[in-house]
Amino acid sequence: MLKKISTTKRSRFGSFIKLATALPITFAIVPIPAAMAQTDSARKTLEEIVVVARRTEERALDVPITITAISSEQIKAAQIENGADLIRVVPTLNVQQPSTGPGQSYALRGIRNGVETYFNEVPTQTFSVDDQIWDLGSIQALSGPQGTLFGKNSTGGAILFVPQKPTEEFEGFVDLGIGNYNETKVTAVLNLPLSDAFKLRLGARHVKRDGVVENILHSDMQSRDRRMYRVSALFEPNEQLSNYTVFDYAERDENPQTLLAEDVRETAGCFAGLGCIYGDLPFEYGQRQEQLGRRKIASSFPSWTESKAWGLTNVLSYDITDSVALRYIIGYRFYESDYFKSQTSLDLPIQVARQSVDDGETVTHEVQLNGNLFENRLDWTLGVFYNKEENEPYRSYSLFGDPNLPFDPERNITTGDMNERKSEAAYAQLTYRFTEKLSATAGVRYTEEDATLETTSFAPRFTFFGPKTCRFPVSPDVDLVNCVRRLSDTYNAVTYNLSVDYKITDDMLVYLTHREGFNAGGFNTGVPVSQGSQGGLEPVYDPEYIKDYEIGFKGNWHLGDMPVRSNIAYFYADYEDIQRSVAGIINNVPFVGTGNGAEATVQGLQLETSFIPLPGLQINFNYGYLDAKYTKGTTVFPEGNEFAQAPENTVNASINYTVPVNAGGDLFFDLGYTYQSEVAFSDNNINNPDQFQKAYDLIDARIGWNQLAGSAFDVSIYGKNLTDEEYALELQDNRAAFGFKGVLYNEPRTYGVEVRYSFNR
Repeated sequence: MLKKISTTKRSRFGSFIKLATALPITFAIVPIPAAMAQTDSARKTLEEIVVVARRTEERALDVPITITAISSEQIKAAQIENGADLIRVVPTLNVQQPSTGPGQSYALRGIRNGVETYFNEVPTQTFSVDDQIWDLGSIQALSGPQGTLFGKNSTGGAILFVPQKPTEEFEGFVDLGIGNYNETKVTAVLNLPLSDAFKLRLGARHVKRDGVVENILHSDMQSRDRRMYRVSALFEPNEQLSNYTVFDYAERDENPQTLLAEDVRETAGCFAGLGCIYGDLPFEYGQRQEQLGRRKIASSFPSWTESKAWGLTNVLSYDITDSVALRYIIGYRFYESDYFKSQTSLDLPIQVARQSVDDGETVTHEVQLNGNLFENRLDWTLGVFYNKEENEPYRSYSLFGDPNLPFDPERNITTGDMNERKSEAAYAQLTYRFTEKLSATAGVRYTEEDATLETTSFAPRFTFFGPKTCRFPVSPDVDLVNCVRRLSDTYNAVTYNLSVDYKITDDMLVYLTHREGFNAGGFNTGVPVSQGSQGGLEPVYDPEYIKDYEIGFKGNWHLGDMPVRSNIAYFYADYEDIQRSVAGIINNVPFVGTGNGAEATVQGLQLETSFIPLPGLQINFNYGYLDAKYTKGTTVFPEGNEFAQAPENTVNASINYTVPVNAGGDLFFDLGYTYQSEVAFSDNNINNPDQFQKAYDLIDARIGWNQLAGSAFDVSIYGKNLTDEEYALELQDNRAAFGFKGVLYNEPRTYGVEVRYSFNR
């Protein structure tokens, strides 16, 4: 039986429902000019969003899987500006924000580490996508394992970010936003149809903001300074050939937030591998932070994050015949980053600082053949895929403090890696229409992934302080002379998807889908091969697998004269060889790595509905229910742990109301509500309530006037997190290592004014 949403948050959600119900009544009693009162058919239609879940453009309604499709207008109304904002529109989605650098950790339907992000159909790192969430045509969240077409390590799903294509019109806009914390946001886009065959779209965006966490001893934390650019080119010399190229570039220069220290203990704080650092922590440090609260710290230690990333994607489409088409997708991405911060918000006499310098590149090639046979009764897709990722992260944990303190080389750790992953796959998918209403789909994908790692780890960072000490254990795969460890492995799997769907009408679909997903394994560099399993951890951990079953309904229909769209799905999954973070003891030193073995079942319900009760008024309601349970534990991951990033209940609700006015243009009002129930942060959470984030809800709003008095200007006032809700984006229980718990909190209430000037729209 499905459980009810926690009553602790019912009052605020009830208030939202009352407001959503009252709004149309309120506007109804306001005198409206006759021209406004007339039924506008354009405002009585729910927007259809074109998706590419099956690597071809089609309605989301026609695809037999759960797809949450967000249009460009919905992105603006919901104020989606980064990956963490997606919880406002995607049910069952949970997002964690690591304090160790840019990017997010997505979980769909409770599955972590298996949600792949794509930009213009090319797999892309989350932090690179995060800088390009502007001027998008749509965002498409594909829930559940993507066995065939988007099957690269996608046990949880895939999120597609689709940039806005160049159009045939000479048009553009300039956005200027000013908000609290001295925030300025400038976005400019210019669309240039240079000829009937060649079109360009140029865009730039700059976001700058003071830190939202006040630091009374140094620079404020969690600031923003981001510059993003994009150039898109569409070449269509004839009806058979299309070439679409997107180049993007982004850079950041910001002051990140360190982990806020909570539950400070007056005990010895020790760090694995470094020995005791802080010793006894005087009560004054914890008391001071508690008095300052969650939006203020006292730390004299500097921090920074600097990053640059650029990418190029190209999609070539060519119709070989009337029934066969070729697509060639190329992607290249390069990034570099430098991140430095203290491990605590406390102004301690001795600090542990982490610096991470990273650079890497990714190359992707994908070739597809799409066609149809038997008078369009059979659609087929064949494809090959190649992806190579290389990165060289360098991490250093250093001690800073009293210059008279004697230096201990074992208290400074540096680690450098050279990672390479090469994924090759071949796939095929067929869809056969038995009748105009009944269809079946079958797809299969073979994947082979090669992973290699060369890593070095020693102390100290600067060798002239003392002899270099290699931190690796004695093992056949370790070169102790040069302090280099080499690991390699190959993973392969066959994944698939099967589905059958039936069209009740042209706008109503019922379906049954079964899929298998696969996520490749990796390495635990601290486990020596010669000693085998240590603390239950192996040097190499294995892939994980998931099989899911989904039954659903999609439909556009009318309740009287009211347009309604409803998507509902029940899903069940068997999850095996689950990769989970586990703690072990290696050579008497605590170690955190990844282990396999746990098994689980995940089931739930996903509901998305939209309706238009009045011309200009659209109400949206999404609900996700998750029941994720471990059915088998291991020695390193015993039964009793709860799924991390798997909230039992998620709710997204919004109302969007637009009213034309006699003076010209439209008044609009957007109101959004988001709810997430209690969620665990880490995989190891037995009898540890501090590893859970309590239920929270968010309220956002926008109100404005498009085409102000018939002009080319749009003006609006916006607010996000209007109730100033505080919830954790990351939580690390460092009480055993440092003597306190570290928490990264969300952004506070933000608000401001935006003005847009558009031409030739």
